[in-house]
Amino acid sequence: MNTMLTIDSTYSLKRRGVLSANDNSFLYNLYLPLIGYKALFIYEFLVNEYLSSIKDGKILYLSNKSNMTLSDFILSKKNLESVGLLQTLEDEDNYVFILKSVLNPNDFFENTVLKGLFVSKVGQDEAMKVMKYYEIDDVDFSKYVDISAGVKESFKIDFDEKDVNLNDNCKLIYVNKDEDKASFDDSKLIEYIAKKSNIDIREFTNEDIKEMHRLGSLYGLNEEIMGYIMIDAYKDDNAKGHKVDYAYCNKRCKTEISKYKAYNQKKYKNNISSNTKVANKINYYENTSPRIFLKEKQNGAEPISADLNIIDYLSQNMGLTDGIINVILDYSLMKLDDKLNRKYIEKIAATIKRKNLLSAVSAYDYLFNIDKKTTKVAPVIKDENKSGMKATKDMPNKSKENDDYEEVSVEELEKLL
Repeated sequence: MNTMLTIDSTYSLKRRGVLSANDNSFLYNLYLPLIGYKALFIYEFLVNEYLSSIKDGKILYLSNKSNMTLSDFILSKKNLESVGLLQTLEDEDNYVFILKSVLNPNDFFENTVLKGLFVSKVGQDEAMKVMKYYEIDDVDFSKYVDISAGVKESFKIDFDEKDVNLNDNCKLIYVNKDEDKASFDDSKLIEYIAKKSNIDIREFTNEDIKEMHRLGSLYGLNEEIMGYIMIDAYKDDNAKGHKVDYAYCNKRCKTEISKYKAYNQKKYKNNISSNTKVANKINYYENTSPRIFLKEKQNGAEPISADLNIIDYLSQNMGLTDGIINVILDYSLMKLDDKLNRKYIEKIAATIKRKNLLSAVSAYDYLFNIDKKTTKVAPVIKDENKSGMKATKDMPNKSKENDDYEEVSVEELEKLL
């Protein structure tokens, strides 16, 4: 839609994170060098408005009360969005400003992009001073025995199951986290289906649209292609919620890849306001479908079906974003001499899930900055009956399913875990 924000536009304030005056230290020490004093003021101003229960009105009111011009407000809002303190939603001339919590120093400096931008702004010496200021007190735990009481030592665990499920659907505030920004437009998908078919779009559920969004982003297929796949997969006689054959859609997506090789979804959004090598790489991960990522790694050759099944598993079963999937693929290709091993990739994905890494930035920071000690990968060994070569104790037989893949040593897998 992208209408222009004006002084007559209406707005409402919402929150997703904890809004606290105690965050002022983090705002001034960490965020101020990145966003400037005007943006920092606007954030504190909007937080104060929200906490004062002044949560909606016209932009003119915000401009008059803050004594800030509209252009300054728009620029400050953009800076806040870029560092994850604000999210803006638009519906024609109505806007929702979602206020997010300030990152604590640990999470701020674990974010590769924010850390890189901060150091480039203030210099290495000043950055070191700030990190030292927030450094926790170190304790040599090897000399002590932890005698802290556990929950069961202080409380009797006899609560009712109903207590645990109380208001289970309530969505509570959470600590700031990166949002997944996909280039696939759901509204365009719905518009195409309405235009090209007689299907009542109200028959589709949110789950139907989410699945088409997932498949389109995963395989790098645009809204038009996914639209006619969804039309073909629609079964009018089925009950609502079961009208779209997901398995058929998945299979058709893989077929369409070979038919539409000319289509290349290179919409690299400049999500990170930096031109460093790492920043460009993160932007590339976040804005490229895993299928296109593999295709470009293979000099334009389409990925084989087995590789597409891997990325579908990471998305469908593991619930990973396209950006994180690309990081895992890139890391695996680097470690395994440009080959993909499904078991190896699944181990990495499980580690990413257990560590609750929610963005390509955090996954990249973890995988590419862990201990660089390398472990040799065992070569491919064929069955003795096929090649005359015998698998040794250190080099086990490989199943037919994995003939095209290198086996990964146990030491390498254990290191990841």
